[in-house]
Amino acid sequence: MMLDIRPTAATLIVGLLYALVALTVWALLQRRHPRVPLALWSLGAASAGLAMAMLALREQVPSWLAQTGTFALAFGSFPLRVLALRLDMGRPARCGRALAAWLAMVAAYQLAALWLTPLGRSLFGQGALALGTAVLAWQAYHAALAARSRNGMALAWVESALVLVLLLRVAGIALGWLPAQPQGMSWDFALLVLAALAAALYGNLGYLGMVLDRVRRAEHRARQDQMAETARRQAAEQAATALRTLLAERDQLATERDQLLRVLAHEIRQPLHNASGALQAAALLVQAPQPTDARQLTERVVRAQAMLGDVRSVLDNTLAAALMLTRREPLVVQDVDLHLLVHLVLGDLPESQRARTRVEWQTPLRSAELEPGLVRLALRNLMRNAFEHGGPDVQVSLSIEEQDDPPAVALVVSDDGQGRLSALLEAGAPPTPGPDTATPAVPRRGLGLFIVRRVMALHHGRLVLSANLPQGLRARLVFPDPSDTPA
Repeated sequence: MMLDIRPTAATLIVGLLYALVALTVWALLQRRHPRVPLALWSLGAASAGLAMAMLALREQVPSWLAQTGTFALAFGSFPLRVLALRLDMGRPARCGRALAAWLAMVAAYQLAALWLTPLGRSLFGQGALALGTAVLAWQAYHAALAARSRNGMALAWVESALVLVLLLRVAGIALGWLPAQPQGMSWDFALLVLAALAAALYGNLGYLGMVLDRVRRAEHRARQDQMAETARRQAAEQAATALRTLLAERDQLATERDQLLRVLAHEIRQPLHNASGALQAAALLVQAPQPTDARQLTERVVRAQAMLGDVRSVLDNTLAAALMLTRREPLVVQDVDLHLLVHLVLGDLPESQRARTRVEWQTPLRSAELEPGLVRLALRNLMRNAFEHGGPDVQVSLSIEEQDDPPAVALVVSDDGQGRLSALLEAGAPPTPGPDTATPAVPRRGLGLFIVRRVMALHHGRLVLSANLPQGLRARLVFPDPSDTPA
C-alpha cells in the first residue's frame, strides 16, 4: 500500500531525527553526567521520536498499536524528561506521580477511542500532547533558572513554541478551520513539522548545553576551591615557617642570654673577689690597734675602687650586648658635641689612666650625628683594652679625624703598648653567626671588641684594627655621614 509521501515522510524524518539526536546526547554525556537523569532524558526523547515514526507508519502496524501505542509513547516521553530535569535540579523525582499521570492519560485516551468520534479522539490526543509539552516547558524554564543556563532557557522556549503550535492546531480543528487528518503538506501541518523539528534539534541540544553549562560551572567552582585551598595551604605554610623562625630566634636569644650569663659570671667573679680582698685589707688596716699608714690605706681603697670599676665595666658591656643582640628597631642618632663626648669618655677612666691619655683634634668639626651612649661605651672599651694590654707604661691617644671620600667622622684610639698584637687582632675579629641565624654569637672572650663592632654595625660604620708602628695597636671607628647611609 502506497504511503502518503509528503506528510508521512516529514513525520518519519522528524521522528528519526528526534531519536538520533537523543542517542547523540546520551553518547556525549554518558561520562560527564549522572546516569539516571541522562538515561531518563534520552529515553524520553527517543520515545517521542519513536512515536512520531509509528505515526508515520500507522498503516503498516495494527490499528490498536498505531493509536494507543503511539499515544502511550508520545505522552510517556514527557514524564521521563520532566523527571530528568527534576533530578538535575536536585529535587525529588516523584516517579509514582509521573507513572500514575501517564497511566491515567493512556486510559483516558483509550476510553476516548471507544466513546468519541475520530474528530474528538484527535482533539483529545493533540490536547493531551500540548498539555504534556507545556509541563515540560515549565519544568525546563525552572531548571534553566536554577542552573543559570541560556541553553536551558532555549530549551524552554522551543518547547513553548511547540505548545503554541499544538494549541493553534487544536483550536483550528475544533472550529472547523483545519482538517483533523491533513491530506497534504498544508501550512498548519508544515508549521507543526517545523516546531517538532526545532524541538527535536534545539530541545535535545538545549539539554546538552544546560548540562555542559553546569559542568563548566562545577569545574570553575572546583578550580576556585582548589585555588582557595592552595592559598590556605600556602598561608598555613608561611605561618608555620614564621612560627619556626620565631622559635629559632627565641632559642637563639635564649642561647645568647645563657652565654651572656656565663660571660658575666666569668668576668665579674675575679674582679669582685679582688675588690672584696682589697676592701677587707683596708678594713683590717682601719681596725688595727697600731696607727695605720695613710698611704697603705689609700692604696687599698684605690685598688678596691679600680676593681669595682672593672665590675661596672663588665656589667655595662654585658647589658649593652644583651640589648643590642635583641634590638630590632633602627638606631636613633642625634647631633652630639664631640668635646662633651670625649670629656665623658675620659671621665670613665681612672685618674692614672687619664694622665697617660692624649687627645688630638685633627679636624675643626665639633659635632656629629651619633648615638652618644653607645659610642661612649665603644670608646671606653677601646681605651680600657689599650691600657689593659699595653702594659703599665703604655701611652694612649684619642684622635678625632674627618675624611672626605666617602664623608665620615673617625675616632681613633692608638697605643704604643708592648702587648701581643696578633692576640688582640684575633680577639677583635668579627664573631661567627650563631646556628640558623644572622646574629653574631656572643664570644666567650673579647666581649669589649664584640660590643664595639655591634655599635659600629648599628651606625652602618666599621671598626678597623691595625698595627700602630713601630709598636702598639690602632683602632679606628669610622662613622659615615647618615645622609649617605641606608635607612
